[in-house]
Amino acid sequence: MGNQSNIVKKLSSSDYKNSTKEALWELNAVLMSHHLLDFIGDIKFRQAIQGVLCRGESYHQLRRVIAKSHGRNFRGSSDNQIMNWNECARFLTNCIIYYNATILNDVKLESDSVEDFKRSELIKRFSPSGFSYLNFQGKFAFLNDTEMNDMNALMKRLYKVKL
Repeated sequence: MGNQSNIVKKLSSSDYKNSTKEALWELNAVLMSHHLLDFIGDIKFRQAIQGVLCRGESYHQLRRVIAKSHGRNFRGSSDNQIMNWNECARFLTNCIIYYNATILNDVKLESDSVEDFKRSELIKRFSPSGFSYLNFQGKFAFLNDTEMNDMNALMKRLYKVKL
């Protein structure tokens, strides 16, 4: 058994065929077969994988909505501006998901603490990447006031909503 650097050297070698590569290809085939059999035979495993794929797709859907905002006028004319815009859009996407996840987590914790398990189970089905309530069109002014959003007040209002 070799250490990591030896394996990387052998895999990076110019030889198309060597025993280490062939062994790793065989191991990969075995693991892929095992994964495929699990996927076929276990409904919960299949549902979990499909859920992860849907979450990934919803991330990209939110990312596309942000990219299309303001008629794509934020793109830029140079490579650096385009790269900067894409990084900002990814950052904004992650901020929205974090904000939603924080809200959903707080509502779920409150539901669990008052033993409202029906509401708690319903909250589990909501996606942190949901954005139907957001408006990405128009002009926005940031940092006009120094007041931060009061998350506790928002949570209190959300607890009162009947689901």
